[in-house]
Amino acid sequence: MLMASQSRKHEFSSNVVPFDPLRYAKQLEKAGFTREQAEVQAETFFSIVNENLVTKRDLKELENKIALELENVRRDIKELENKTALEIENVRRDIKELENKMTLEIENVRRDIKELESNTKIQMEVLRRDLKLWFGSMLVTVIVAFSTLLTVLPHLIRP
Repeated sequence: MLMASQSRKHEFSSNVVPFDPLRYAKQLEKAGFTREQAEVQAETFFSIVNENLVTKRDLKELENKIALELENVRRDIKELENKTALEIENVRRDIKELENKMTLEIENVRRDIKELESNTKIQMEVLRRDLKLWFGSMLVTVIVAFSTLLTVLPHLIRP
């Protein structure tokens, strides 16, 4: 009696296993096992088979889980690709901005160099003019001093 109710319970379990414990127990009894030994053997064997056997249903559930996970991974990859593409565009934009700033800065430096060059030329011309004036005035001063000396010296030498 005990065996029949347990057998039905196992026949309709969630992991439908092609194993009939009642039939197995009857075969064991025919082979010389006592009813109790046959039931224990059938229960033990059924438990092992039931726990370790993978059914088509188990495989389908696993396949569905893997497919869902694969979709999640694909979605994550797509999001990452989009984020990466956006980051690349931002970097390109930043590089272009830096390039424009550097071009402007180089133009400013070139303008400053030309301005300095022009100012230097002007200053050199002013210095040349000032030197000419100074040398000219020195020359005039020396000539006047020499001429004065020549005029005064004969008066100083006559006794």
